[in-house]
Amino acid sequence: MISKDQVSKIELALFIAYCFFILWYTVLSREPTGRRIIVFELFWSYKKWFLGEYHGQAEAIQNIENILFFIPYGFLFPSNRKKWRRVVFCAALFSVLIELIQYTFMLGWCEVDDVISNTIGAGIGMWLFLIARNLHQKRNVQGKESEQG
Repeated sequence: MISKDQVSKIELALFIAYCFFILWYTVLSREPTGRRIIVFELFWSYKKWFLGEYHGQAEAIQNIENILFFIPYGFLFPSNRKKWRRVVFCAALFSVLIELIQYTFMLGWCEVDDVISNTIGAGIGMWLFLIARNLHQKRNVQGKESEQG
């Protein structure tokens, strides 16, 4: 049987590995574009999509992909008792760091929407973790009750 300490170490290793994967995908694997673009307007791509512009649709879909991309971040976030404020703060901070690196080194657009989408994804991941943990704990309690009964 694996001890809780070993499980914690495995969880931490998975989280760190996923963070490196995010950095590789969003920063290290990209070639400089030769220009810096920063977009502060909130939900601009959704607005353009609803107006029928293809570029807006593609960017809005990318925001949805950002949400999906950060779900594992929230799920794997290391903590015995996940506190949503800590997960959200760290995800937002990590996202801002990525966006600033992309802007500084001209590796993509720096968008407030990306930070929001990434943070939402991490929050969903944390929520899924809490559901999974509660289901696991209920199953363990029911299993022990049936063994004793």
